[in-house]
Amino acid sequence: MIGDPDSCAKPRSDWKPPSDRGYADRGTHLPILLIALLLTLLNALKPVTIDDTAFLYYARQIAASPGDPYGFEVFWYDVPTPAMDLLVPAVLPYWLGAGISLFGEDPVFLKLWLLPFALLLVWSLRRLVERFAPAGGTPLLLVLALAPAIVPSFNLMLDLPSLALALGGFALFVEACERNRIGWAVWAGVLAGLALQTKYNTLAQLLALGVYGIVTQRAMRLTIVAVGVAAMLFLGWEGWLALRYGESHILHHLLAAPQTAWSNTGAGWAIGWLALLGALATPAGLLAISVLHASRIALFAGMAASVLPLIVIGALEPGPVPVAIRPIRLFHGDPALDAFFVAGLALIALIGAAGVLGWRRSPPAARRDLAFLLAWMVVEFGVCFWLSPFHAARRLIVPILVTTLALAHLATNAARAPNPLRAIATFSVCLGLLFGAVDLADARAQQSVQEVIERELERLGYDRDRERVWFSGHWGFQYESERRGYQPMVPGRSQLERGDWVLAAQDISVPALPKFPVTRLLGLAAVPGPLLFSTLPSFYQGAVPIRRQAETSLRVRIHRVRESGPLPALPQGGVSRGSLLRTPIPPGA
Repeated sequence: MIGDPDSCAKPRSDWKPPSDRGYADRGTHLPILLIALLLTLLNALKPVTIDDTAFLYYARQIAASPGDPYGFEVFWYDVPTPAMDLLVPAVLPYWLGAGISLFGEDPVFLKLWLLPFALLLVWSLRRLVERFAPAGGTPLLLVLALAPAIVPSFNLMLDLPSLALALGGFALFVEACERNRIGWAVWAGVLAGLALQTKYNTLAQLLALGVYGIVTQRAMRLTIVAVGVAAMLFLGWEGWLALRYGESHILHHLLAAPQTAWSNTGAGWAIGWLALLGALATPAGLLAISVLHASRIALFAGMAASVLPLIVIGALEPGPVPVAIRPIRLFHGDPALDAFFVAGLALIALIGAAGVLGWRRSPPAARRDLAFLLAWMVVEFGVCFWLSPFHAARRLIVPILVTTLALAHLATNAARAPNPLRAIATFSVCLGLLFGAVDLADARAQQSVQEVIERELERLGYDRDRERVWFSGHWGFQYESERRGYQPMVPGRSQLERGDWVLAAQDISVPALPKFPVTRLLGLAAVPGPLLFSTLPSFYQGAVPIRRQAETSLRVRIHRVRESGPLPALPQGGVSRGSLLRTPIPPGA
């Protein structure tokens, strides 16, 4: 428990605002550095995966022509499209482009180049701990920074860089309010504006910044300054894009046809979010148990119960990789979804009970903080449903962080002593590193299939100097294939010659291809699943972020072209037949 239950029977008379209380590690930056280095090194070990490839295309363009970020075609869906058509705001591509200019296009160096974002993210999280739950100290920082939703999410995509900038801006705004520093409010607005141009979903954190100034009754002039600076930066860049290309990037996407096939509707939405919560919000549930003053036995029982869905998944027979986006229905042959949904219901019940009890026992000043955190969560979900209406683990990062902070706030304000937080932190870090290790192993396995392909091609008589190799497949497979000199099959453009080789990836998102029945299957390259579990692609798109690994991580069919001819164009409105993604989700969504 977090202290003696009897000491929490009534509100504490000696309560002080969290920012005025001691923080065990205040002034010690070593935990920030170590956690940021760990996140960065884990990311550097991970090959290019999922949407990393798309962002590298934009970074490559910016390195070559910094003043023309969208002046090229990108082959990401079925056919090459104008770069403006992909939802890729500018800040991260410019940062990666600067890295390419300095180090060349080496994914390892580019991922090490992201260390400043990791440092800013961990510093921001520690500042939030100091503000809302200072007694939590470094253990609570570990719970937040190495959460299951965060560790796998660090790659060359937008999610953690945008989160780092948004939370950094909010942390500076908190400092500005507490110290009445208008200069810090300006810098908070700068970071918030950069966050918006990293990922548009960070609008939620900008709105939360404004809500903080209202709910906590801080200086409104600082709120106006911070929001105003962020708005000027955002609108200034969009205005420059409109002058450069004739249209704003964000308006180009907001006015586009709605992608209604991205997500489920009705009950499927609720089921999907609850399943994601059950998979990723275990630390919040354990903190809720602490707020309810349950015994240590109950706490450890909660830890044991939280791994039951993983045991259920581990007991499943290996099968094909499931389609990431499909109608979500309970008890229709998806035990992983069912298990995480039940866990999500239990977590909601625990968190709700802890919230009601903690609210009743909190003094008025503490309730203002709780009201703000609740408002932040509502804003986050509202922006999520407006801008990116699909299930994905990354969409729950901020709601889980805010919920965990609120429960830690209740726990540390309701008791006189710190707690079993070390045990909770140890369990949470182990869970986060498990998710990270599975994601790393998946990405490395999908990279290693290229070595299997090369050996199989040599066995089949491939002449490197005279014959071309074409490929069909997205994500990391696309990047690694291009690095080896293979050429993508582009409907309506590619001219195939007799004797050419074709690599057709299975089990991942693949572009649509017209019928071209002048090839014959000669071989199959495959790598076995490296671990019991898998995060690809379900962690990034779907309601179940971790699943049982299939027998093979990736299969690639090797064909030989028998007759020369152009690859026919797709019919108007062609879609990715056979793809895992029935409707592709833009990389920046």
